[in-house]
Amino acid sequence: MKEQVAMTVVPAAWTSWALSRVDSDPAGLAEQVLARTGLPDTPEGREIVELHLATLDVSLDLGCTDLLVPQLRWELTRRPQVTSAPRVVPVHDAVHATLAERLDELTLAAVVRHVGAAEAAARALESRSWSLRGRGGLSGLTAPVQTYLGHAVAGHQQRAIEHVLTLVADGSSVADVLLEVLAPAQLELGRLWERGVVSVAQEHVATAVTQVTMSALQPLFLEQPRLDRTLVAATPPGDRHEIGLRVVTDLLQLRGWDTQYVGASCPVADLVEAVVTAGATLLLLGASMPAHLPGLRAAVEHVRADPRCQGVAVLVGGEPFRHAPGLGEWVGADLVATDAREALEAAAGLLALQEATGV
Repeated sequence: MKEQVAMTVVPAAWTSWALSRVDSDPAGLAEQVLARTGLPDTPEGREIVELHLATLDVSLDLGCTDLLVPQLRWELTRRPQVTSAPRVVPVHDAVHATLAERLDELTLAAVVRHVGAAEAAARALESRSWSLRGRGGLSGLTAPVQTYLGHAVAGHQQRAIEHVLTLVADGSSVADVLLEVLAPAQLELGRLWERGVVSVAQEHVATAVTQVTMSALQPLFLEQPRLDRTLVAATPPGDRHEIGLRVVTDLLQLRGWDTQYVGASCPVADLVEAVVTAGATLLLLGASMPAHLPGLRAAVEHVRADPRCQGVAVLVGGEPFRHAPGLGEWVGADLVATDAREALEAAAGLLALQEATGV
């Protein structure tokens, strides 16, 4: 889910072989593309263009069209919510027209093939999604998730907390509540926001309710035995999506890890200092969109370059890692997880290795 904030997400410089040949910097190219689209010059309009360009750059660098598909699907649903103007040019068409003036023929042809393959996949997936779920959705959510999501979207904070505490009292573990209620509810909330079923304000309210609800579960963590292992968790600069990362962090805390949750959009220098100060053996980094991967990669590079962080393992995860098998190596991580359960397994494997080697 994309946070509605007035901030740029375009990279400081291009990384892909193709866009590196453009004679405009990322910010300048974004302005030129926005002007061609006819989208309003607002944070929401700029966000669509900037995310497209940043995601295109990463997907070209990796040679992975699958990374671009979620962005194109999002544009299909998000653009009509930003403007109802009938003559708005699709972002990929505006990008093509702009790049055609700045790239040689062979490079442009390669970019067009790359985008074309991603666009075809995006439209096929979108068509299938609508036929199965419709605008309101046939999401298949369990009754506990539906009840919780209803309270969260309505802003009924106390009811949401009472609901999850009742589930625990009735026999559900805290881990089950995190994995099977709060995480699915947040995913569905993101889908509903993308469809325009819930407003930005409702999404913000529901997310805030989930954050408070997770905090209300914290007293139940005190009963868990400790492992004498510490992890630091954060998202890279520009990525303000934190619920998924918090779920994984809390699950690992339930398994005995001491956790320091640094939070969303953490400056790289502060992240390194947090790892050093905590004496962490594990750094957990999440990226919600491909556009945030360069920031995550830079964070890993800074940790690796600091001699005080020797021996720290890096576990990365988030939606982009579902689409590109080689992405973990690209960002320089030791471990990759595509969901919370895989993150738990990866951390357990690391712990077993550390115990076997006496680290």
